[in-house]
Amino acid sequence: MMPTLIDKEVQLLSRIRNGDEEAIDEIYIATKVKFLAVARKLLKDENSLEDIYQDAVIAFYENVRTGKITSLKSSITTYIIGIGKYMLYRHLKNKKSTSNLDDVDELNIGVVLNSYIEQIEDKETSIILYRAIEKLGDPCMSLLRLFYYEEKENVEIATLLGYANADVIKSQKYRCMQTLKAIMKKIDRNGR
Repeated sequence: MMPTLIDKEVQLLSRIRNGDEEAIDEIYIATKVKFLAVARKLLKDENSLEDIYQDAVIAFYENVRTGKITSLKSSITTYIIGIGKYMLYRHLKNKKSTSNLDDVDELNIGVVLNSYIEQIEDKETSIILYRAIEKLGDPCMSLLRLFYYEEKENVEIATLLGYANADVIKSQKYRCMQTLKAIMKKIDRNGR
């Protein structure tokens, strides 16, 4: 059986913890293009983008090595992009380059916040989330996994899950998130 993306990422985290520097090199190469594609929307200075990306990867590496990160609730790429966006936003704020800050939408800010929330490792919330996901079932579970963990585009998810188009996925994803939140609240209240 082929290892899943989750298995590969768990192995990468373990390799980093054990001092395998090739693991961080693999991550650096694998996430760079995606990070730069997102970051170029906010900043055009390639040298600053490279510096920010390197700082984000180093922060990720240090968080894994020091035990601040023991597991992730998103992919490594999403986590690094989240850290990088936070650093990029701080860089823009310091430079007073606010011309493109209108492009920072709620989702982008959410990714940044989620990355830092993950560092806190709130075990109780993690348990509630895992229980809620188990109760969520398909098609929501598959849709959310494809979008948030495997980082598939809405068009690709529509094809994979047999939906008419990306707009249907967008609507379905919203409904799934609302359902997931409701299940989490119920579990939190009832303790099961």
